[in-house]
This record gives sequence, C-alpha cells and structure tokens, in this order.
Amino acid sequence: MVDSEEAVAEALLKAVGADDHEPEVVGMVLDAMHRAARDALGDARDLALHRNETKIEPHDVRAGDDLNAAAGYSRRPPPARENAIAAATSVNAAPLNLADGHGVRLPSEGNLTTRGYSLEARNDDLESMASRYKS
Repeated sequence: MVDSEEAVAEALLKAVGADDHEPEVVGMVLDAMHRAARDALGDARDLALHRNETKIEPHDVRAGDDLNAAAGYSRRPPPARENAIAAATSVNAAPLNLADGHGVRLPSEGNLTTRGYSLEARNDDLESMASRYKS
C-alpha cells in the first residue's frame, strides 16, 4: 500500500510538471494528502454526529467540503449564488417545530397586550412585603 501511495504522489508531481525533485518531496506530498483526507473525514464525522449517526455517509463528506468552500478554507470555489439561494429556499420552506416546555412563553391573545390589565400578587408575597416595611 505504501508503494501505491508513493506512486500516486509521483504521478501527482509529474502531472504538475515536477519531474526532477528530491525524494523528500514525495513524503511531503503524501503528508499533505493524508492531512487533507483527515480533515475532510473529520468534518464529515462531525456532521454525522450532529445528525446523531455514527456512520459517515458520502453526503456528509460533500457537505463538509461545501461548508469549507463557503468559509474560504477550500481551494474549490463556493457554490453559485443561484444554487445557494435555491438550497436556502428549500431548507427554509419547512416551518420550525415548537419546543415543548422550553423557550419564552408568550401571553395568550388579549392577555397583557390590551389596556386595563392588572397583576395580582399572591398572599404570601403580600405578607412578606408587609413584614419588611412594618418596622
């Protein structure tokens, strides 16, 4: 396997016109290839874990690459503006689910939003307030 990786690195160097190079360059190219693969698979793993999955799917790798391209960390250009708008439109078309029991609770219609509302304190609150001011 090491020989095939070195052959790929040699072919890559030859493709960019680096026919005459030091032997250490092959190791540097292999290191860069391994680093790029590690970063791509790490991003894909993070996306899969975010979906509560343990298996990395091909779309996780593509999505990680898309995110890196959009953030400027990839040599690949970001998607065209029209494609990004189409993707955002399809994602934003679905309404968000309301969380049960979490978040800010808004008053019901007509309650605390009209004039003339009143707040009532509980008796124990009134007694504690009265005892503070008696002395």
